[in-house]
Amino acid sequence: MGPGTDHGQADEHLKLRADGIVWRQVGDELVLLDVEGGRYLSVNQTGAILWPLLVEGCRAGRLVEQLMEHYGVPAEQASEDTSRFLASMRELGVLEATSSR
Repeated sequence: MGPGTDHGQADEHLKLRADGIVWRQVGDELVLLDVEGGRYLSVNQTGAILWPLLVEGCRAGRLVEQLMEHYGVPAEQASEDTSRFLASMRELGVLEATSSR
């Protein structure tokens, strides 16, 4: 399998949960309040690069491409970083998978 294609996730369309999340950019990081879960979170600079794409909704493979373009890293590293970030966001319950278009 190529980078970003583990378990078919590259074609999965993801979007941040629309309800119960308030976030603001603070310098290079994002701060996030999950109103429903009562949690305050901080997203690092790498996550902040991916955040706007997740607000609009995109395929997971696009997130990998964004990291490659922004940081000039190899596909394998970008895929691993993206997978870790998405796993964290899923665990926190702030992502939803939508129908791919």
